[in-house]
Amino acid sequence: MAEVPQLIKDALEYEKTQLAFPQDDDFYRVDASHVRAAPGKLITLQRDLDTSRFSLPPGCAISRFIYQSKTMAGAPVPVSAFILWPHAPRLDDQGRCSVVAWSHGTSGLYDDAAPSRYKNLWQHYLGPFPLAMQGYVVVATDYAGLGVARTGDGKPIIHEYLSGPAQANDVVYSVLAAREAFPDQLSKKWVAAGHSQGGASAWAVAQRQAREPIDGYLGAVALSPVTLIPDQLEPIRSVIAAANSRGLQQYRPELDVFHTLLTESGRKRLATTEALRGNTAIFLSVFLEASSNVADAEAAGTGAVQGILQEDVWERYKDYYEEIANGGKPIAGPMLVLHGNKDPVLCVDATRKWVDKTMEMYKEARIEYVELDGVSHNGACTAAQWIWTDWIAQRFGGVKEASRGTRTIKPPRPVDAYQKEINWWIAEATQFYHAP
Repeated sequence: MAEVPQLIKDALEYEKTQLAFPQDDDFYRVDASHVRAAPGKLITLQRDLDTSRFSLPPGCAISRFIYQSKTMAGAPVPVSAFILWPHAPRLDDQGRCSVVAWSHGTSGLYDDAAPSRYKNLWQHYLGPFPLAMQGYVVVATDYAGLGVARTGDGKPIIHEYLSGPAQANDVVYSVLAAREAFPDQLSKKWVAAGHSQGGASAWAVAQRQAREPIDGYLGAVALSPVTLIPDQLEPIRSVIAAANSRGLQQYRPELDVFHTLLTESGRKRLATTEALRGNTAIFLSVFLEASSNVADAEAAGTGAVQGILQEDVWERYKDYYEEIANGGKPIAGPMLVLHGNKDPVLCVDATRKWVDKTMEMYKEARIEYVELDGVSHNGACTAAQWIWTDWIAQRFGGVKEASRGTRTIKPPRPVDAYQKEINWWIAEATQFYHAP
């Protein structure tokens, strides 16, 4: 491995300070007795964690659990998750708590990148915190391969990054396992919601529900979602295809994916990310050559990603990318999609295209698409938070008919007057003057 840039070393050191538990936390280990557990089966439960380890909003409690899911190929796989409990939950007519299954945005590719490891649960006020503050019990999968590193019989678990069917399994089975863990407290009614990779997961859940439904599903919210990988813009298209290659190799073991998809440069970069581990910022920096500002590199289309993929990759793996994609497939229930038209990471034109195509192909598909003028990737979570939280409330409130069609929201002040990206982080308050 080449010399690691100081910026990446600094990022890795910072990441250690953000963990609620040590990396070798025994919680994420499973034994052989659970290898053949059915999908959705609860394996391990920690009911009430010490909240002082986390950076939670006051009035929240947290649980962790491990459950059985399925890979894209259908193999059993243990997955970790957390549950965020509001102090004053919204209740159904039986007095049970309403559930939102939160799917997180890209946190990394390896076992140390599980949101349940982080003090701020990775996306904090972008998703899980406001949902809990709105009164929902938040059931949040880490996804297979993030958190639990090995199966009970010792086999390494690969994170099938951006594999819609795999992540949809993780979401659905997390809901079933959470019900088993807390049968008297959790409602059967639930909504799927997520951002970025999680937006793709939420959309994939809607597609899965059309094929293989579980009870109580009310709809999905997809924020800044991934649709079809080849429709994304460079350099992100190449980076996410490289990141996805590990899952593709697992799904199609008869193929030599690492040589037919990646060039020598691409293989070296992927090997570097595996050696370094770490979260999204690490693997993006490796592929974008450690730009001091990854968002700027993405926005400008810079970063040395040229030559990491073989030239025929999009045609060679066309069928696979369509298989894992969102859009152009039936969905169950209503779905709300939000995307900012100044997203420097994921292509808003691709999202718009696949929303339109899905509604054209399936006249019964109830999709509402909201485009946010001047809004960035993470900004889609916060710029119109009331829209998607109200939409969720309507589903739990019994409003079955959701809007269908598209609209654009323009702000009352000039677009350039608004904050575009997150320019803060959550730090632990150790003195009385650190908090308001």
